[in-house]
Amino acid sequence: MTKAFSFNRLWMVLKHELLENLHDNIKVAIFLYIIIFVCSLSIVTMPTSQLFNTEIEALSCYVTLLTVVYAIGWFTMFIYASKIMNPMKTKELRISFLMLPAERTEKFIARFLHATIGCIIIISVATIAAELTRIELSPLFGIEGELRYVTILSHRILYQIVGDFDASMTEMFVTRPLLYLSIFILCGCTCRNHPFLKTVAVIFILHIVGLMPSEDSRYLPETLASNMIATDIILSVALWIIAYFSFHRSVITK
Repeated sequence: MTKAFSFNRLWMVLKHELLENLHDNIKVAIFLYIIIFVCSLSIVTMPTSQLFNTEIEALSCYVTLLTVVYAIGWFTMFIYASKIMNPMKTKELRISFLMLPAERTEKFIARFLHATIGCIIIISVATIAAELTRIELSPLFGIEGELRYVTILSHRILYQIVGDFDASMTEMFVTRPLLYLSIFILCGCTCRNHPFLKTVAVIFILHIVGLMPSEDSRYLPETLASNMIATDIILSVALWIIAYFSFHRSVITK
């Protein structure tokens, strides 16, 4: 008999996921920390970056840095999403996962949160740590003045960029990657072997046959971009539902 949803059981599964994946998550955080630190240091030490005297003049440098971290972040989330079925990749792991005193819905939500919110937290911690380290070490690399503090943490420029966001940019940089993430989650629930590579192939094929938009939506009319945002969100939710039922069928010990 199926039990009613319980936040206590969900919290128990979340703690189990945290402990089970703690070592891997720490390694990912350290790897991201190093990558972001090196990229950030490389960008602000470029000869052209040294010509900027104020934070506002360094906007292009900041945007480059933000783009790099943005790309690294989404790529990491895609990898995490494709591994949503990791607890079921072997018979022993499936048995261990099935023995958790929780319903499959709670287990799916726990895995979903680990692959999304958990990954965002890891990326955020790694980014903040890398940027703070770069700020402190900047004088050693001859980076002085306002340029030293041009980081992802520069709230004044971040507000300026966010303020320039319209429907077309939101579709391009938020809801479309969210749709990609949903596809990775679905394929992660249906493909046990090489889910990341298979998802990349699926997305590539969808673009080739014209089922996924390929144009740069930054230059689309506002109304069309808004419709695309709504479509992206609806498709993402639909894919999450399909992924849930796929996950539900897959949690079976063979």
